[in-house]
Amino acid sequence: MEKSIMLMVGALLLASAASAQPAYTPDGKMLVPRDYRSWMFLTSGYDMSYVEGPAATNHSFGNVFVDRPSYEVFAKTGIWPDKTVFVLESRAGSADDPLVKRGEFQAGPPMSLETHVKDAAKGGWAFYGFGRDGGPAAMIPKTAACYSCHQDHAQTDTTFTQYYPTLARK
Repeated sequence: MEKSIMLMVGALLLASAASAQPAYTPDGKMLVPRDYRSWMFLTSGYDMSYVEGPAATNHSFGNVFVDRPSYEVFAKTGIWPDKTVFVLESRAGSADDPLVKRGEFQAGPPMSLETHVKDAAKGGWAFYGFGRDGGPAAMIPKTAACYSCHQDHAQTDTTFTQYYPTLARK
């Protein structure tokens, strides 16, 4: 009995690691990681923006997830392994509930979804922005501001670990 449980757990771990791998269409577009909400939750930002301008009139939460196998490697070594996938999911903020007297909660489906992927076969770290339809996304061009911002301001290997309390390196 114990051996069959161990085999089942091992199979589940292998399936989890395989599902965390970035998947692409034959033309190089990335597929949305379907099970990302079961990955490691790193943080939720509220109304965060990296550009100057007026405050948002509609509030949003930015939830960040990373695949569990990469998280475990990083926790042990401080290095993100090849095939690491981060997901940034943006959701609307709402106070539209009679129980809520102050503050906001996350509501509705994701407004946007982006990934930050470390894939040596694709030239290292890359960004992908998905539409609301959840279809495959082309790589955001390396000339986009997100690349230089992450290169110049990220705490660890182009990732903003300074905003992830459980991973922040002092």
